[in-house]
Amino acid sequence: MENMVKPKERVPADIEEDKTAFIIYNEDKSWFLLRVETMDEAIAQAKSKGREPRYVVEEKLSTRVR
Repeated sequence: MENMVKPKERVPADIEEDKTAFIIYNEDKSWFLLRVETMDEAIAQAKSKGREPRYVVEEKLSTRVR
């Protein structure tokens, strides 16, 4: 059986690697990605953009499924 889970892809070199990528899931079931230093900063930025974050997940803890 083919393995459906792919390993985490490398971040391109031109993206700041000292920042962490967070996946923000909103109340309206949409999502977006933010690269910031802390989870609190991700929540604050999401709220400042008029979003209503329900879940915040650090990207490196997630699994990409294709």
